[in-house]
Amino acid sequence: MSLKVENVNDTSVKVDDYGLGNQMGLGTRQLILDTLNADGEMLEWGSGATTVWMLDHMTENQSLTSVEHVEDWHQEVSQKVTDLELHPKHTYLLRTDQTPLRDNHGELVNTYASPLEETPAGFNDYINPGLDLDKYQVILVDGIARGACLARVCMFAREDAVVLLHDIRGRENWYGWATELYQSTEYLTPNLLRLYI
Repeated sequence: MSLKVENVNDTSVKVDDYGLGNQMGLGTRQLILDTLNADGEMLEWGSGATTVWMLDHMTENQSLTSVEHVEDWHQEVSQKVTDLELHPKHTYLLRTDQTPLRDNHGELVNTYASPLEETPAGFNDYINPGLDLDKYQVILVDGIARGACLARVCMFAREDAVVLLHDIRGRENWYGWATELYQSTEYLTPNLLRLYI
């Protein structure tokens, strides 16, 4: 399946962020949702406004499982999903950091959007959340430790799974080792990579 979206970065298209902030354009969201069968199951590592948007636009026979590592964020997104009554088709897992990175003063280090967020140490329960990856038709990797998550997907997901990596632009060197495990890759948008098992 070769899917592409024109104008995915068109800022004139307003995307409802459900009060959670927007990191993914409407065209990209719709592209991902369009890959999901009418009764398909989707898995995502990382959660936020796109999670809520997907649930809000899925059919009643589609479902989403999300894996999140930040407890406060998990609570905020979970509350939004509950408030909108989208929870029946959502499984939301919290898998926290077992060895948080601290600086010399004992303060937590913010690793968001840095190469440090790719460090899988302490995130075994996040990378391996205890799910049967073979049951998911679409898998979106959009959280932390993306390389390790991609490696796990390559080993345990079904061969026809639609595997997607978001936010790759400018981070190709962070994930390159993991993307090379796949048979081939294809940019569907400037910041969304499809990986073929």
